[in-house]
Amino acid sequence: MRVLRASLATAAIAVTLASPSVAQVEEIIDFESFDVGSNTSYGTLVIGDYRLSGVHWHTINDFAPSGGTCFNGSKVFAGQDGGALANDVTLFRADGQPFSLRSLDVAELWVGLPGFPNADRLRLTVVLPSGEESVIELQLDGVNDGPQGSVDDFQTFDLQGQLPVVTSVTFEGISVTGAVDGAWAIDDLDVTPGCSLTYGSGCAGEGGFVPTLSNPVCDSQTLQVQFAIENAPGGSVAVLLFGTSKLAAQIGATDCHLLVGNPFPISFTLPLGGVGPGAGFTFVNGVFPPSATGLQFTMQAAIGDGSSSIGFTMTNGLEVTAP
Repeated sequence: MRVLRASLATAAIAVTLASPSVAQVEEIIDFESFDVGSNTSYGTLVIGDYRLSGVHWHTINDFAPSGGTCFNGSKVFAGQDGGALANDVTLFRADGQPFSLRSLDVAELWVGLPGFPNADRLRLTVVLPSGEESVIELQLDGVNDGPQGSVDDFQTFDLQGQLPVVTSVTFEGISVTGAVDGAWAIDDLDVTPGCSLTYGSGCAGEGGFVPTLSNPVCDSQTLQVQFAIENAPGGSVAVLLFGTSKLAAQIGATDCHLLVGNPFPISFTLPLGGVGPGAGFTFVNGVFPPSATGLQFTMQAAIGDGSSSIGFTMTNGLEVTAP
């Protein structure tokens, strides 16, 4: 094991090359732990480190076939913008720290009831650590697949690469008219404390495998962080690159791109474990100093690969914000 220290802008991060040892902090918000009856309303719901806050909303226990409301075999969270419920619902961390919403399940609340004001799409308004706002909308299919509790009505939306690291997410149901008055339900929110946003894509190497760079751990309390290189040629070597901005510069006539702009004059050479195509991996564990809070930088890894015409392949990029 060796420890590398490098200056990232004006702050430093101590990086240890080792087997994974930092606890995974990903969490699934699924509402199963709430011992409530059907259609019970709340103002603020406490879910570990997270809060869901609104004026009036409900959890629905849909284990029993109810003849119409959305179904996925578990308790779900339901809201409506307009009408009697008339509110938005906002997800945030109690400590105010940034987090990532990686995916969630969404459904119209009650497609089986004629005339019910179901949402046509769910609007997510997010607040970034900088205070800026960004908006995406998730289009719903309008289908009530299992009104008697036999089929999962919910659509799963993978938000990785679509949503940046945020400090809050506000959910609003948008009707077919464009008004903020649609009824909706969510479940199984995959959240993890902030650090990174995946961008760009890697290029295939030996065996057709595309190596990946990810940030599975970022703890806003302990400031521990972990970066992972996976899906690479086993036994190869990776070079970890850092910069201050995103880039998308094609490398020669290949499908590989340099995704790190304004690179720092540093790089880490990392031996990869594993044997064979796609089996290569390494984990980089570290701790951000408190002075690094809010620091932003980009990362990418180049992987030695003899099957490539240029001798290496590239991972996706990561845009990192220190907690």
